[in-house]
Amino acid sequence: MINNMKKKDTHKTEQLLQAARDIIISDGVAAVSTTKVAKMVGIAQSNVYIYFKNKDELLLSVFHHEQARVKAFFDARIDQTADLTTRLKAYIDAMGELAVTEWDTMTILEQIKAMPHTPVAAEDALPSDDQTVQALMQDGIDAGILKPVDPRFHMTVVFGLVRRYSDLVRNHGYSAEFAPIRAMIWDAVAV
Repeated sequence: MINNMKKKDTHKTEQLLQAARDIIISDGVAAVSTTKVAKMVGIAQSNVYIYFKNKDELLLSVFHHEQARVKAFFDARIDQTADLTTRLKAYIDAMGELAVTEWDTMTILEQIKAMPHTPVAAEDALPSDDQTVQALMQDGIDAGILKPVDPRFHMTVVFGLVRRYSDLVRNHGYSAEFAPIRAMIWDAVAV
């Protein structure tokens, strides 16, 4: 019996993800379509469906791909054996570095999560490793290091200030060191 199923080409999958990524960065997540992605890769639109069931699955794959980049970034910068205060401060520093050096990744994650009917479920919005950011924040609250509020508020403060800092660096030539921003963030979240 002849197998009529086309095999997925790993390189083609990467090309499709990169095309969707490029569209999000240049035109926003709403501009992503399987037609545009296929055209950028140089394949028929129907061939996109060999790799992804639909646009939502494509966007979810882009989200997971970018999320894996973020996890690897943090894993390389946060020593999980360090004391809790050091890990919390390292997280803030890593966020600052990530926001400036991986601005596109931050933009892609932010835009996909903010879609009106996002394909990202709440459980997908956080890394699935044992030491998620939310768990780190909760540990800081439990230890009396961080203010006793929902850990998502801490995450919002860190993300919001870091994101604004990176926008100023990228789009307005702001060249100040991150240290004062780190201190402001720490003052906002620490007890």
